Amino acid sequence: MAGVIFTLADASGPTDSYTTDGTSEPHCFQDLKLGSYQLTIKPPANYGSTTPDAMTVSLSAGVKPNIVYGARRSSGLAPATARAASSSAEGAATGAASGNVLRTILIVASAAVIIALVGVGGALLRARRKLR
Repeated sequence: MAGVIFTLADASGPTDSYTTDGTSEPHCFQDLKLGSYQLTIKPPANYGSTTPDAMTVSLSAGVKPNIVYGARRSSGLAPATARAASSSAEGAATGAASGNVLRTILIVASAAVIIALVGVGGALLRARRKLR
């Protein structure tokens, strides 16, 4: 996604920033000293973050942090409102997925009952034939 601004700061202030172009990602900030950094992320206009847009990143020897960022079109909503709407949509999607799982379980259970009834019906027919 083009236009996302990543700003990295340490205790003394901003140290580096990067604006995505949509083709040169992922991006690594180079030549950083070990320590703690604040990373802030600003989505492009008309987008809201779906992941945190501020975080503390600690750099230690041999560790290469990997930060994943997500955003979605916010339809003109303020980013905080877009995140709330996103959370609601994710909750609805989770509910829909739960509904799909429940529906699948009910279908499988119904099929098992039908198979059992067919088996019982077949057994009754065989028993009735023997009685004749």
